[in-house]
Amino acid sequence: MREHFVNTRLSDEEISLLDSLRKGTSLSRSSYMRAAALGTPPRVIPSINREQWVALSRVGSNLNQLAAAANIGGFPAGIEASIEETRRLLRDVRAQLVGG
Repeated sequence: MREHFVNTRLSDEEISLLDSLRKGTSLSRSSYMRAAALGTPPRVIPSINREQWVALSRVGSNLNQLAAAANIGGFPAGIEASIEETRRLLRDVRAQLVGG
């Protein structure tokens, strides 16, 4: 539980820099400063990457449905390996989108 309050004053330039650093996150100024001070600032993901992430999530969902069908024998033998390889590639693309 957070019990301690730390107050700070920033110049116009400093507040502008803080706002630009946290742009693209949903964090408040104080939450961003706390994360940065503790060495865990959030990654800012460009909006184009967020859009692609959503699109890839849909693909991943469809892939999971195919995998589930394959697991109950709904597809020809051997398709499971292809599905797993596609799943791995999808994870790699997602990681690249967020810089991971």
